[in-house]
Amino acid sequence: RVGSETCSGPQGRARGRRGSSMEPPTMQLAAIGMARWLENARGFWGFVPLVPSGGFILCMALMLRGFFSFSEAFGLDGLGLYFGTDGAIKYWNRTQDVVVCLAAADVFFGLVGFAGLGGKNVHLVKYMSMWLLARLALQIVAVVLYCLDHELGRGWLLAERVVVAACLLVIDVDLVWTGVRLVLAAQLRWTLAPSMLHIVCAAQGVAIARGDTTCEKRHLLAVLVANYEFRRMLELARVDVNRMSSELTLRCDAEGERQPNSFLDSVPCGADLDALLHTAMHVQSQCGDELLRVDHLLSALCAPGEICVKPSAVGTGSLIVEGMIRYEVDGKAMSEQLATIRGHFQAAKALANPNPQQVAPTIFGPLELPLEETVLVYCIFRALSALISVVGMLIGSGTLLEAVVGKNVTAHESQTLEWLEGLWCISFNIVGIRAIGGHRRARKEVQAVSMKLGATGGEELDKAFDIVRDKPGAAEWLSTFRLGATGLAFLLLWGPFELFMDLPIMGLSMVNADVCHVYSHGIARVSSARIVPLSMQVPLHCTMVDLVALATAVCYCAFRAYMCWSVLALWHGYAFGWTTTDFRGAAYLIMNPFQPAFGFGEREKLVP
Repeated sequence: RVGSETCSGPQGRARGRRGSSMEPPTMQLAAIGMARWLENARGFWGFVPLVPSGGFILCMALMLRGFFSFSEAFGLDGLGLYFGTDGAIKYWNRTQDVVVCLAAADVFFGLVGFAGLGGKNVHLVKYMSMWLLARLALQIVAVVLYCLDHELGRGWLLAERVVVAACLLVIDVDLVWTGVRLVLAAQLRWTLAPSMLHIVCAAQGVAIARGDTTCEKRHLLAVLVANYEFRRMLELARVDVNRMSSELTLRCDAEGERQPNSFLDSVPCGADLDALLHTAMHVQSQCGDELLRVDHLLSALCAPGEICVKPSAVGTGSLIVEGMIRYEVDGKAMSEQLATIRGHFQAAKALANPNPQQVAPTIFGPLELPLEETVLVYCIFRALSALISVVGMLIGSGTLLEAVVGKNVTAHESQTLEWLEGLWCISFNIVGIRAIGGHRRARKEVQAVSMKLGATGGEELDKAFDIVRDKPGAAEWLSTFRLGATGLAFLLLWGPFELFMDLPIMGLSMVNADVCHVYSHGIARVSSARIVPLSMQVPLHCTMVDLVALATAVCYCAFRAYMCWSVLALWHGYAFGWTTTDFRGAAYLIMNPFQPAFGFGEREKLVP
């Protein structure tokens, strides 16, 4: 069989066993069925490409909506459905707990979407789109309840609110539609090779030009036999391409590329093409490839030693055997050609991913976010948030937290410290961003040059650098590696220090905001005439909003501590060539820099 001969290595067999028990890739087949519509999909009314630019804008919009929802719940005027009336205040007092939870979910799934787009993880993008759909349903219920509230007035005031609510729902519907398209387009882009995507789109164009309702195997073969390269491959495999061309192609096939590609013009995959794609995906899993390519399709097509296709409505006379048109294939010749093609693909893959044997470390448990990319996004977010807070304090509008909650929660005693902390945060995170970017760029250059000198692409960074140590750019690469490790070391030292400075600042801010009536209670105790008051004039009491504020502060501190651990893991990988994100290995990461003093360590420093 062609597929088993071309992917018979131990790695291919192992991955094939894992891939054979996979669930049917329903979403991938659905995306392939709409390939012409999704190939050049654009988002936000056609202004930007949907993948990845439109996806990043969607995640940003989702996070902004979460911040605005926080503002609604804590009483910032002029946003969304809040108009400052007594009825509106009463409405939000009844539902602000739900609004806070929805706002937190918006921010969380926005970050999940960012991570999915950055790491090309379609599952994370799917989770964000599922939340958009659930959020739309909850928004519809909230708007209906809001408009039916008798305390909000009638007449023009109610009509105005209905119009605003309808506009907000239209925006939500557009976000949901964009999210669904984003999932399908990402599934198509991240699982199909460009050449395979082009052939599928061409086959669907042929099906539309012929007026068929489904795209079948005969449409795909009509595209392959019309292409010079694939026609030559079939000829070398001793396939009667002249007969195939006369029986499977029509004059209208040339009009396929000019056919419309809207959503309503999409043609789903027929039963025979669906089975062929399933077989091609199985061959892909056997070979251990990330993208579905044309060579996988040809392996599945020629695997039985012949190409079988159902005839179209156009009669083919006596050439139909048992209801199928059959073309004999020389399996050995086709296997040799496919092996050559896969060799070129493997060389290109090794150049793009020079160290496939090492599994990139991940964080956040089941989310499996890539360590390096997540730390990079975190540094960018921290630098931007600190910049916004510093600029806000300079122009007198307050910090980013005050802009979100709509209250003055910053104590005067901590404003100078917050201003200095913001400047330091910007500086250290910029150093971290430059360190990560420079290390990534130098690492790719070293691996590319080492492969040109005979390396296989599977070497670790220290071994690859030994190969290029005598080359002209080695000194610059070595300096970049040192700067990368040094820059992350500064960021590593700054992270815990900033967290310890934030604790008293957060405490003063909560006291200043009178969380759980701490400020009022303290003033009452201090101003009391008795040392021990007979009764509590202002007892300590936490409302639901206060509890949410306390829980948010605890989660924020836990998140910051976890990111400090992530920076430690990334710095250790830069400095020593190995790392782990498992908490059970924390002692190794913390003590390994002191290995000369303690007499242990798994590896010497990557950079002497």
